[in-house]
Amino acid sequence: MYLSATSLTHSRRRGTVAVFIALSLTVLVGILAITLDGGLMLTESRHAQVVADAAATAAAADLFQNAGLNAGTDPSGTAKASALDTAKANGYSNDGITSVVTVNIPPLSGDYVGKAGFAEVIVQYNLKRGFSAIWGNGTLPVTARAVASGIPGSIGILILDPALSDSCEIDGKNVNILNGGQIYVNSTDGAGTQVASGVKLSCGGLNLVGGLANNGSITYTNGGGLKTGVAPVADPLAKIPEPTTAGLTTYPDQNITSNTTLQPGIYKNITIKSGAVTLAPGIYYLSSGGRLQLNGGSLSGTGVMFFDDTGGDSILNQAKVPVDITPPTSGPYQGISFWIVRSQTKEVHIESTFNLNMPGTWYAQGGEFDIRPLAASTVFNIGNYICDQAEWGQGGSIGTININPGSAAPSQRPMLVE
Repeated sequence: MYLSATSLTHSRRRGTVAVFIALSLTVLVGILAITLDGGLMLTESRHAQVVADAAATAAAADLFQNAGLNAGTDPSGTAKASALDTAKANGYSNDGITSVVTVNIPPLSGDYVGKAGFAEVIVQYNLKRGFSAIWGNGTLPVTARAVASGIPGSIGILILDPALSDSCEIDGKNVNILNGGQIYVNSTDGAGTQVASGVKLSCGGLNLVGGLANNGSITYTNGGGLKTGVAPVADPLAKIPEPTTAGLTTYPDQNITSNTTLQPGIYKNITIKSGAVTLAPGIYYLSSGGRLQLNGGSLSGTGVMFFDDTGGDSILNQAKVPVDITPPTSGPYQGISFWIVRSQTKEVHIESTFNLNMPGTWYAQGGEFDIRPLAASTVFNIGNYICDQAEWGQGGSIGTININPGSAAPSQRPMLVE
């Protein structure tokens, strides 16, 4: 067969296709590298955040458990060790090569720099390169950070109503949230929190979903301050079952004129005219339509919680005697002094010229306590206040209200804050 020169010329193929294929392969390999290594980085990033969150929470749990001893610091290193152990159990051994785990107590960055009771954890995982090795050597670092709080009971006042204007109204002359306790208000209203003229308020911070109308004087302690636009705080007692009357003894009306010891149980009317009345430890269920009137003598007790289902406003109101009652120290109602039935939306007034010491939580998920020490020398001591709304110190209240979260129910467990 004879082939002409022209035929031979046309049968030859140029090398441009190979060049295009080489270039295309480079792009394809690049896309593959981004897809595979990028996917691995994304997966490890999620894992790193989970590890950081878990490690920070573990450190905060240790700070929480030892708060009474260490005051939010970690002198023995147990909180740091707990964070490192948690990270190791989740694949971050802190060997300095594959992973690095840094624990800062207190935090060295973010909103909680230098604040006791907070733990910061930063994790880094050095991911081995896959196809991206064509572009460079070394590993691909993946980092995550978390901060958790281990402060027990930093809630001094928590107002649960999500929208009410003036949901937290402070009118009294002197309101002090002790030990760095803070005020949290969930109302989105621009004037959801109001501090009246002449008020002297001291607290560890104001944390408001909405805004503040302030005409008084606010002193911030423990490095705190005003924060608006924050996330709402869930009711920390919401999962505690409401008390029931199961197993409680029902007692007749009490009209007391001499020294008496009452036992926990179901009461409708208790009137104390004279004598020292002592409440034995337990729950005192105050039933529908009932009242607790203090016209003389004194009232005291240890390990006591009032469960108010009266639907009225005659529990400790206008007490004419001093009151000294401490809350339970164990069990589901640990640290709770006063509980209004969750379905009740009423306002309960506590007004007196006598001192009142009930250093547990005052709780009314759907209602409120209106607290008024009526004489300049009158002091009300409570633990903390968790209610739908609040009115403090209205109607000529000129005494002092002290709130000490450290003596109340554990209202804030270790939790992530950053």
